Amino acid sequence: MLCSIMEDTRLRAQLETVIKLNEELSRANAKQASDIEALLNAAQTVREDRDRLAQNEREQRKRVKELEAINKQLTNMLWGRRSERREFDPNQSRLFSDEPTEDESDGVTVDDRAQEVIDEELIKQWERRREQRRKKRTSRNSDAFSDHFERRERVLDLSDEEKANLKYIGDVVTERMRFERPHVYIERVIRRKYAVDGQPEQGIKAAPAALAIVEGCRYDFDVIAAMIALKYAFHQPTYRQQDWFSQCGWFPSRSTINDMLNHSVNTIQPLVNQLWHQVLQQSIVLVDETRVLLLTRDSLSEEQQSQLDRRGKTKKPPDDDSPLEQSRTGSATSYAWLFAGLDELAPYNLFHWSLTRSHSVVDERLSGFHGTVVADAYEAYVHIENRSAGRIAHESCNSHARREFVKAEAYEPILCAQITSLYQHCMRLRIARRRTPRPHVTTCDSAKPNRFGMRSSNGCNV
Repeated sequence: MLCSIMEDTRLRAQLETVIKLNEELSRANAKQASDIEALLNAAQTVREDRDRLAQNEREQRKRVKELEAINKQLTNMLWGRRSERREFDPNQSRLFSDEPTEDESDGVTVDDRAQEVIDEELIKQWERRREQRRKKRTSRNSDAFSDHFERRERVLDLSDEEKANLKYIGDVVTERMRFERPHVYIERVIRRKYAVDGQPEQGIKAAPAALAIVEGCRYDFDVIAAMIALKYAFHQPTYRQQDWFSQCGWFPSRSTINDMLNHSVNTIQPLVNQLWHQVLQQSIVLVDETRVLLLTRDSLSEEQQSQLDRRGKTKKPPDDDSPLEQSRTGSATSYAWLFAGLDELAPYNLFHWSLTRSHSVVDERLSGFHGTVVADAYEAYVHIENRSAGRIAHESCNSHARREFVKAEAYEPILCAQITSLYQHCMRLRIARRRTPRPHVTTCDSAKPNRFGMRSSNGCNV
């Protein structure tokens, strides 16, 4: 009896152990099933990613081929050889017959020969231009001096003792350049005076005085022209002009040089006014402006100083990257404006200086203008049509617009390349138009150009 009880207890314990093992195995089996399902899902995701990457790779390869084809086409458009020859596609069906007729074949051959003749002529023209450039470079680099220089001869000979018993057989000629310092001289103008014998009431008669920039000026126009050239062509300040003139033995004061420059400005003011009149008579005017550093040196008027003070208190323009400065520091940012005519009657570049960049500067200079202003997108130009009540229209400048496409090449290279190539083509057409000779238009007094080379709006010299 006891043995059966012990056996039963042992069996119950084994049964409980088996049940526990079964539960553990069930849990492990469920976990493995979950892991298998996760692995299957991950494998499916990997397969989908692989397919997607393969599809992207095929699309990218196709896109690369398209871009290469577009790049090749654009390169051919810009620098490739241009031809009007027609090439037949072998896969293209014909309208009337499957094979080209004899006349069509002969036509293609004639076109080929004509194109070959054109190509040969272009090659010959290119070779001639290359030879001309080579000759020009050779002549430019030659050691011989140009013929327009003055020649002075100096003979170097042996002494009479050394030439004794010698026979003259020729010369050895060499050239070298020499420099003479600037030279000034005093011109004594003598005016003969005459009177009528026995008639003192007739007074004294003499030739008029020599023309001068101002009455009583002791300096001729060539001296003043030298000052202007040194100032504006060679960028020499007043104190350096003193050093330059001192080579001649003349030491002009700075006030004398400045007075001559001021007198010259007053003298050419009518000419400048006429230039403005000619430009503003055109239908199209080109306008632009740039910043210029002005050294004030406490020489500004009260009105100019107030303009700078007001500008310093206002907000800086968004397109002006220069810091706001005060004229108290000895310098200020000013503006130089360019007004250019597009018509052949006014091929002038006129400049205007101002302390500010306000709208009033443009409005004042174009107060008598009726037409179109070509400029950038600065608001003073964009809204000029509203301020002038429709008298002036604004058109955007292609030079400024092209810069924006150049900046955008990093984002849209294909479109920007097409647009910039269009601008290049337009520029080539413009250069070709400039080089094309135009027929001369005879106007009143056109055969006698005046000293300024100007003509009024009706064709007459002014």
